[in-house]
Amino acid sequence: GQRSFELGTQVSSAQLGGGLEITYEGVSVVTGQIEGGTLGGLLRAATEGLQPKISELGRIGLALVETVNQVHAQGMDLDGLLGRDFFGRPDIQARAATGNLGNLSLSVQVADPGALLASDYQIRINASSELEITRLSDGTVSNFGAGGGPFALDGLQFNLDSGSAVPGDIYRVQPGQDMVAGLTVLLGDPARIAARPDLVP
Repeated sequence: GQRSFELGTQVSSAQLGGGLEITYEGVSVVTGQIEGGTLGGLLRAATEGLQPKISELGRIGLALVETVNQVHAQGMDLDGLLGRDFFGRPDIQARAATGNLGNLSLSVQVADPGALLASDYQIRINASSELEITRLSDGTVSNFGAGGGPFALDGLQFNLDSGSAVPGDIYRVQPGQDMVAGLTVLLGDPARIAARPDLVP
C-alpha cells in the first residue's frame, strides 16, 4: 500500500515486570492485534517460548542452590569449620503496577523449593478487598480472602509487610526471572570450601 503508520513501544503497566507494549501513532496499544509477520513472531517467541524457559531455568537454579547449600553445610573447610552457604538465595520481588492507588508492601519467599512451578503470578485485590493470586502459566486463580497472611501457593510464601491496598491494585511476581538474575556465589575464599566430610559424630 501507499500508507505508512508509526509504531512505537511503551512500558506495559499490565505486564508489570518491565515488559513492552506496541503502540500505534503513540497512543493506542495494539500488541494484541499483531499476529503475523516478523513482529508477530517476535512477540510470540517472547511470551510463548522465552518466558516459560526463563521460569523453568529459575526453578532449576533454585533447586541447585538449595541442594548445594545443604550438602556444603555437612562438610568442613580447611580450618575445620562447618561449611556456610555456597550460593546466595535470590530475592523475589512483588512488582506493583504503576496505576496502583494503595501503598501495600509485599514480599515473597521460597518456602518449599520442591513445590515450585515454572510460572509467573499476578496478585490482585478484588472488589471485596480479597487477595487473589493467578498462576499465569495456566490461569488458575486462588482466593485467599481479606486476612493478613502469610499465604502459601506453589512453594512460595506471600507476605503482606506493611501499608494497605485498594481494590483493583495488582502486582506481578516473576520467581524464575528473579532467580536467574539474582543468583550469587557467597564464597570468595577457596579455603572456605567445605570439601572435607564432617568427622564429628
